[in-house]
Amino acid sequence: MGWFWGEPSPSAEVPGSSRNDELLRGTNVSTDKDLIEKPPPILTRDEQAEADFKNLVKELEAEVQQHTATRESKTDGSDSEPSSISPDSLYPTTMSCRQAFDSAFYCQSMGGQFNNLYRYGEARNCSEKWSQFWFCMRTKSQPTEKKRAMIQEHYRQRAVKYKVGPSSEDIWEVRNEPVENAFALDPDALPSTTDVRRAQS
Repeated sequence: MGWFWGEPSPSAEVPGSSRNDELLRGTNVSTDKDLIEKPPPILTRDEQAEADFKNLVKELEAEVQQHTATRESKTDGSDSEPSSISPDSLYPTTMSCRQAFDSAFYCQSMGGQFNNLYRYGEARNCSEKWSQFWFCMRTKSQPTEKKRAMIQEHYRQRAVKYKVGPSSEDIWEVRNEPVENAFALDPDALPSTTDVRRAQS
């Protein structure tokens, strides 16, 4: 048995084979050495890293060229639709049922209820999130245009509700002036909590 780059092991010759017949006739037959491809030259670690880096740079350049070509075709404006300036264009026309389900499921979870407790001071009912999920499931069977109109109307109603309903500003006060010199003091120069406790005792 020989090594890959060395001489191959002599194969067992079967009497009467075509190769033996050609050898006996003296015809020119390619040897096993000619059939074996020469292995690529062995590169050092640095040479291999350099070759990999060059390949990566070529791939990135091709990707950047493709991206710029795509961007130029989009900014060309020839195949893009004119944008709408109507108020209806503010509301989305698509809805992800999976995202709605994840939101409803998270609301029901322990972490979601903990967030509600922290933000609103009470555990909240998640029925609104579940109704949003079931609304999304109902729109799946509708024709495309009707589905878009239904989703836009849904988001419009939600926006109205949140503009007039309670918000986080009911709990937290909005600052009218920025905090000044919040981190100006040296924390090491401040009295420690033990010093404050001793002074209070």
